[in-house]
Amino acid sequence: MRCGICSKGLNEYMVKLYTCKCGEYYCRLHMHGHGCRYNYHAEQVDLLRKALPVIIAKKIIKINDN
Repeated sequence: MRCGICSKGLNEYMVKLYTCKCGEYYCRLHMHGHGCRYNYHAEQVDLLRKALPVIIAKKIIKINDN
């Protein structure tokens, strides 16, 4: 495997460590600055929707002043 930007050779450990969620491989210098096209924001929103319960308030009972 080689870095997608500088073509530096990556060993097995580096491939596991520097594989981006967009599916490309990068060396440590280019991992965080490669202009990733993966949508991390949508992933986090989806995780929050699954983790947080939907809260629906019960109806308020109206008390009559008779």
